Amino acid sequence: MSIITQIVDRLHTKSGTKHVVDLHGRGDRCVCMSCGKESSRLDFHLKMESQNSHFISQIKGGEVRKLQPDGDAELDSYSVDFNDVVVPPCSDCGGIIKTAVTFFGDNVPRPIVDSCYDAVDKATALLVCGSSLQVFSAFRFVKRAKALNIPIIILNKGPTRGDDLATLKSEHDLSLLLTQIDAQL
Repeated sequence: MSIITQIVDRLHTKSGTKHVVDLHGRGDRCVCMSCGKESSRLDFHLKMESQNSHFISQIKGGEVRKLQPDGDAELDSYSVDFNDVVVPPCSDCGGIIKTAVTFFGDNVPRPIVDSCYDAVDKATALLVCGSSLQVFSAFRFVKRAKALNIPIIILNKGPTRGDDLATLKSEHDLSLLLTQIDAQL
């Protein structure tokens, strides 16, 4: 059994689950946009702190609590000049470092897509939990399962892009869904 997840915080791996494919990457890693070198996000943050002590000292009192990661930051709410922030370059090629996450508009790296297709190809069923399947990066695997006549079970509150392809769709709890599956067997 494999899990293909759109969650980037390693939740499934931290719970002890094996065979997890992080479809949209990992928030705990960084990647160079030029050469592809991966590194620890914690190490990158430590470099940022050491190279920006002048900036960090400008953040006073309650503003430290307002600091948010990535796209959650509201920079306009700070009384600090961000123009002097030093962003460390890639140690191998000098390129720009970003979080190793596939953002909207980015492409999922081909090796990850291939790994997901491989997991679907080996599956006896595909269970989709808590996804609207609005992004193609996940929806394509439902399409693949349908093409291979693999049963597709969707458990999601509200409609999904894959509802028409599903063998069974439920907006209720998993126990009810499993009862419905049992009844069909």
